[in-house]
Amino acid sequence: MTRLDFFMRLREGLHRLPPEEIENAVRYYVEYFDEAGPENEQRVLEELGDPMKIAQQITAEYMVRAIEPYRPAPDEQGPEAAGPQPPRKSGLSAVWIAILAVFASPIALPVAIAIAAVAFALVVVVACVFLSFFGVSVGMMAGGVFGMVVGILCLSAHVPTGVCAIGSGMVVSGVGLLLFLPTVWLTRATFSGIARLISRRVVRRDAA
Repeated sequence: MTRLDFFMRLREGLHRLPPEEIENAVRYYVEYFDEAGPENEQRVLEELGDPMKIAQQITAEYMVRAIEPYRPAPDEQGPEAAGPQPPRKSGLSAVWIAILAVFASPIALPVAIAIAAVAFALVVVVACVFLSFFGVSVGMMAGGVFGMVVGILCLSAHVPTGVCAIGSGMVVSGVGLLLFLPTVWLTRATFSGIARLISRRVVRRDAA
């Protein structure tokens, strides 16, 4: 394999990324070859290895930055150090991006499938727990509104009963709303945490 072959395969492997990200990665490896010099081209090719695996790693890291932005060290140089940041993802979409990043990374397919299966199981368990909270909060809000409507209808017949029903309905609806909003936030935070856990353990670049 020659230098030209390396960059042709690298570009082919990076085809899913934005053009700016592709050019940033290619520019990094061009400089890498240039610093080594033409006389060391074969050594650099052997050192870098398969360009498709490099492309897989860069693609996975780009996806991970959609979950947790990349923060390079002051002296760190790499194809992603100056790359554009993808749109931030959170909640369930972050888990989906993390799973895609697992399959995009250069790891064995059985390992990727196992990690994806664990992630899916975690999502199902978390979803079931929070769906129960959503059900309770929505039920309380609906019951409170119904109680207020009944109270309004009762005002013409018996004012104290109507006022009591309206007040009780307002309290129940308020409690339901107070339960609903934190549940939404906690659900998104939990899914984002699962996504970060996957990305940190699987597709984050080895410090070495």
